[in-house]
Amino acid sequence: MKSINTLMSLSLLFILGSCQNPSQTHYSEREIHFPEPIIPQYESPQTLTADWEIMDLPSEDLGFNPKVDFLFVLDISKSMNQTQKKLKDNISKLIAPFTKHRHIDYHVGVTTNWDHDTEAFISKFHEGPGALLPIKGLEERFLKKSAHSDKFIISNLSQLLTRGALSLEEGGPEFESFFTPIRGALEKTQKGDPNEGFIREDAHLVIFIITDADDTSPESAESLVQFLTEFKKDRKKVSAYGILVDKNDKNEFKDHGLKKDPKNHPECFDEIEVKPTKNNKNPKKEWKDNGSCPSGFGPEKIENFIVRVNSYLGSRSLIMSKHIYSLPHADYGSALDKIAQNVSAQISTKEIRLDKRPQLSSGNEKKEIQIRVEYGTDENYEIVDKRFWTYDNFLNKIKILGPWKENINPQGQFRVHILPKVYDVQVKELNSN
Repeated sequence: MKSINTLMSLSLLFILGSCQNPSQTHYSEREIHFPEPIIPQYESPQTLTADWEIMDLPSEDLGFNPKVDFLFVLDISKSMNQTQKKLKDNISKLIAPFTKHRHIDYHVGVTTNWDHDTEAFISKFHEGPGALLPIKGLEERFLKKSAHSDKFIISNLSQLLTRGALSLEEGGPEFESFFTPIRGALEKTQKGDPNEGFIREDAHLVIFIITDADDTSPESAESLVQFLTEFKKDRKKVSAYGILVDKNDKNEFKDHGLKKDPKNHPECFDEIEVKPTKNNKNPKKEWKDNGSCPSGFGPEKIENFIVRVNSYLGSRSLIMSKHIYSLPHADYGSALDKIAQNVSAQISTKEIRLDKRPQLSSGNEKKEIQIRVEYGTDENYEIVDKRFWTYDNFLNKIKILGPWKENINPQGQFRVHILPKVYDVQVKELNSN
């Protein structure tokens, strides 16, 4: 019994001893040392900066010498007497804008409509279609700004535009053509031809048709536009205007070919049978409108030509509103002034291609292209207002939109200041290596 109690006491002591925390002396503590971190060292990148600079572009890209050649194709049939008088009284309005914008160099020549089928007309105008009318006292058949004063030009142009209004008996045209003299005027410009020196390769060509008729030539509007495009080598170097009648105008304003009456357009009428009477044994024919021609007749062929040749300028309705004016109703002075303003703005546009791209302004304000455009001579340059030029980011070019002031010196040049993008500097340095 005693031995059992002893055994239990020993067991209890063992259990109690095993529940105590182990002695700290069972573990050894030591300090762990980590190596110093290695931080890679890089050279700081070189910061490339660009300063404002003047673009070194070819001088021909910076010059500004707009030129325009005006070709008037004038209807000289007898019905045009009043129109020619209105032109004479208002022709100064066409010249005035080019007096203000003296940087524009212009030529002016006048030819007449043509008649392929009337012998009297052909014999009277033996030089053929498109020959410019001669000018008294001048060897050349055209007026030019570089040689003649505005007063001289206005006086002589007025005479040219009223030189002829001929009846059929006087050798006037009966079957009127306007496309033939346009083509002929450009083909008669070689040495020794009547129109020698009139058309310049680098000038914009403006064709001005004035008539109460439509074109009767075999040539289509499409083929004439194609001819003009090939002749000038640039579709945008040609434009056309017209002072014309409208299909809704009264017959009294129209040439016979456009009048809606039984004589000229019998297809629009049915003949009414009229029986002879005792007092009228040979009654005149009577006609009734059959409704097949709901509207009158207008110069559709000439209108289509004007729309096609100006098609690069916008829609048909826009071109009709800006390039065609009413022959019987227009305020001729206002019409000629608008035409001159349109031409002046169109031919004064210019594109300057850049060889570097500009930066945008920094900061939170509205970003602006870092370009400044100037115009002048030597050190006398003036800033061209930003309203008169735009920058095309896709093509990297500046487009001058038109005259930015009156009396621009035609001897000047553009100067372009630019703050180029940094990568342009990097590319330039890379290419140079």
